[in-house]
Amino acid sequence: MKRIEELDMIKGLLITFVVTFHCSLLVGTLGLWGSVGKMMLALAVPSMFVFMMASGIVYKFKGESVAKEILQRCKSLLDQYYLYSIPMLIVYFIVYVLVAGRSLGWFADGLISILCHYQGVHLFSDAPIVHEMFYGTWSCWYLFQVAAAYIVFIPVQHILVGKPRQMQILSALLLLGLGAIFYILDLQGLNGKFFPMTTKIFILPNIFGFAGVLTIGKCLSEYNVGKLTHAKVSAKISTIVITMVLLFVFYLLEDYLYDLPIGKWGPFQAWSYFYAPICGLTLFFFLFTLCNFLKSKDSIKKLLGFFGQNSLLILITHEWVMWFVQYVGGFWYPYVTVPIPLDDPVLCNTNFFILLGVTSLILIPYIMLRNKWKNASKTRGICG
Repeated sequence: MKRIEELDMIKGLLITFVVTFHCSLLVGTLGLWGSVGKMMLALAVPSMFVFMMASGIVYKFKGESVAKEILQRCKSLLDQYYLYSIPMLIVYFIVYVLVAGRSLGWFADGLISILCHYQGVHLFSDAPIVHEMFYGTWSCWYLFQVAAAYIVFIPVQHILVGKPRQMQILSALLLLGLGAIFYILDLQGLNGKFFPMTTKIFILPNIFGFAGVLTIGKCLSEYNVGKLTHAKVSAKISTIVITMVLLFVFYLLEDYLYDLPIGKWGPFQAWSYFYAPICGLTLFFFLFTLCNFLKSKDSIKKLLGFFGQNSLLILITHEWVMWFVQYVGGFWYPYVTVPIPLDDPVLCNTNFFILLGVTSLILIPYIMLRNKWKNASKTRGICG
């Protein structure tokens, strides 16, 4: 399938949103931003659904065995996570053990929490519910969740090879329905309990629910979502207006929308496994149409394309960079590493812009140098 520029731009917009959202959470500004903060909260989960749909759109059957394809795709997702865990663990050992004097048992619990991506490890110490070392990998739940969903999604796609494309729609609904059924059965006894995103990877209903979201992306591919780029301007404007109205409705239902993939809050219960993907699908069409208009501006297309093509790397590294900046910043800015009083909005917002600015100044040059090095390595390989 020909590369769809709008997909890169969508991922670029969303990864920018993710970094901004996490910075605002880290310094406490989200609660100060009123309707803007509420909208960001309402879009937090649907934005991850859009990322998953994009993964489904670009999925192509490789003709390999199910087991081999699952292993290869999971490896490609998680290789970078573990690669960047090595320098992270070295820095943590220096900062926390050698400088701050934390125990080796405490460090061992943090190491296990990062390697297993499970925040509640207390084997060798009385660490908090969420281990401090784990915060740098918090957003990487997405990688592990997609890897878990592949275990269901890929066998389904192998079965559907050569079948009518309507079967993709039926499969998506079936997988979402299985997520809802497993939620109702509550085989793990988790219903009604609060679990952060990072442990949702291990919750059975979500494995099927997110596999359904990936399949929705495959449906969009089967029906050639790229054709939307050639739609009439009036149709695109209508799409923008309709999806904006729906997004406003989701905004009004924000109290029920946040954390909907697990369906534990609000009145929707098992219906969340259908309602939440609709939110994500609406956001996808809104962003796709918006990016189609924006790509006429070459500078915007290049900027968002750069972020989009490197979105996986930004997702893996940004939170660690943010927490490191925050830790180091505590030596020169008084409120960066301690709770910020919400009655001081100027200070909160100042901290936000400092954190976002410094994180960007670290990440963007690093990604550019890394890409340049990778391209040079490929060139040397070809010449050799």
